[in-house]
Amino acid sequence: MKTKLHSLINGLAVLLGGLALLALTLPAAAATRTWTGAGANGFWTNAANWNGGLTVPVNGDGLIFPAGAARLANTNAVGGPSNLVFLAFTGSNYTLVSPISLALTNGLTNAPAINQSNTVRANLELRANQTWSLADKTVLTLASNVALGTFRLTLADGGSVDISGNVTGSGAAQLLKDNVGRLSLSGPANSIPDCRVRDGTLTVEGTLSGSLSVSNGAVLSGSGTVPPFVCAGTVRPGGSSVGVLTVSGGTAAFQAGSTFQVNLNGPAPGTDYDQLRVSAPPSLSGATLSVLPGFSPIVGQSFVVITNTGAAAFTTTFTNLPEGSILTVSNLRLRVSYAGGDGNDVTLTAEGYNPSGVTRTWSGAGANGLWTNPTNWVGNTTPAQGDNLLFPPGAARANNTNDFPAGTTFHAITVSSNNYSLHGNSLRLNSGVQGVFASGSSTCNVPVVLAQAQTFSCLLYTS
Repeated sequence: MKTKLHSLINGLAVLLGGLALLALTLPAAAATRTWTGAGANGFWTNAANWNGGLTVPVNGDGLIFPAGAARLANTNAVGGPSNLVFLAFTGSNYTLVSPISLALTNGLTNAPAINQSNTVRANLELRANQTWSLADKTVLTLASNVALGTFRLTLADGGSVDISGNVTGSGAAQLLKDNVGRLSLSGPANSIPDCRVRDGTLTVEGTLSGSLSVSNGAVLSGSGTVPPFVCAGTVRPGGSSVGVLTVSGGTAAFQAGSTFQVNLNGPAPGTDYDQLRVSAPPSLSGATLSVLPGFSPIVGQSFVVITNTGAAAFTTTFTNLPEGSILTVSNLRLRVSYAGGDGNDVTLTAEGYNPSGVTRTWSGAGANGLWTNPTNWVGNTTPAQGDNLLFPPGAARANNTNDFPAGTTFHAITVSSNNYSLHGNSLRLNSGVQGVFASGSSTCNVPVVLAQAQTFSCLLYTS
């Protein structure tokens, strides 16, 4: 009996020893750790910085960075975790630094207060397909790289993410941009096998290679370099500011319902107006050309909105804009050519101005007699191209000078009082000059170019 009892005790001891050894070799169970920042420093390895104050995060944990933490700047020092289930920011203005790359299996959440942001300075790696949730009207700044591996990353909800490092992937890796906000890529070597912009705006300020598509309602913008794209949405070089967007080889394609949009703010490409740079003519069939003028060009000024560095000619055109057709924007008429520039570029040339229907009346109340001085006009507003100009009786200053750029177009000039003397730069007129005062004379020493057939007239016994 004693022998059997002894054998049983020995067996139990062996079993307990084995269980203890097994427990030592297993990692701790995954847990959610919430940052408090209550410690004497900002290191993750300081237990006092985490809720409860007793346990630091380990591999397999999920981390939450909430509102109200005592310390917002935090660092994952050597010895900290490198494999996390998720990262979640529910507070604002955090700066997370990790010299150790962080692998994520179940995504990232950025949900600070509205119009607030958080910053991550840590290379991130995907270990599974996942979704990053970006709350409306918030920004996540990643001053680091994102390695997709062969996995799919979906950006969701309404916030924005700005990545200054590189997003890279291989094989079947995908980036699905479903967030309404902005995704900005400014790294020099982004490489995404399948990048799909299905909502919001992708802004490329660096270089992106791989495959790129832009869905209806989505926008591609920026002043960087992109692969040949397929676009059913909008391509807007420069984006919020003027710029040149470059397509790196191959043929980009605009699909039915797409839009190519450019800003015209002055004469220099990339500085004053937007431009798309290609080495092969893109397919324009089905695309609408949208022009946003920010200044009034002089008739004859030309803008190369698509510069083609290759030798091939364009074989397609924008919707309803064949070669030589006129696109009217407000009252500005632009002639469209697909054989402009050095022979195979898309150009817009200012052709003329339709009547604006606005009459600007001279008051001469300014400190000088210059036409560009708004205080010389009733309402303190200078004339725009296509306006009528009226010089009435009773103006404080009759001697005046056209200092608008030579070739500025006005619709018509009416002088309704004698003793006026108009001088200055040449101008273009659509509908002539009329003198409608009862007696005496006025003088117009402004050189005039006729934009079309028109009549100059004055009343009998006046000049």
